[in-house]
Amino acid sequence: MNTTKINIPRMDERRKVLLLSGSDPGTILLQEILAKHVDIASASDIPEMLSLLAEETCDVLFCDWRFALGTWRDVVEGIQVQYPELPVIVVYRTGGEREWREVLEANAFDLLTEPYCERAVLTVLEHALVTRDGRAMRTVA
Repeated sequence: MNTTKINIPRMDERRKVLLLSGSDPGTILLQEILAKHVDIASASDIPEMLSLLAEETCDVLFCDWRFALGTWRDVVEGIQVQYPELPVIVVYRTGGEREWREVLEANAFDLLTEPYCERAVLTVLEHALVTRDGRAMRTVA
């Protein structure tokens, strides 16, 4: 059995990911992969997402391309204002280079596409966590 390891730099508590998703069946696989390594909170729309973020700190936000009453772009624009340190990873089942460029130009952290293999998901997650922690350390210093 081949297991993938993720380097989670902060050891005092388990990392928390917020998953904003619609009804895409592929998101279930993504959620299963993440659940092995981090705690997950789920939201189905922007008000629910904002409520969860107000209640507790999340380390990374995974956001479906489309979901109830919104799109990833709505989320990225709002997050940049209220939670600028929170990395947003956009999830799109059929995304390609054009969508990836669009996501990065909008200042999201990255675009993750199917197939959601554990290694790819954890690589993107680890990079987002390390980047977030590095920014936080620079802010404190």
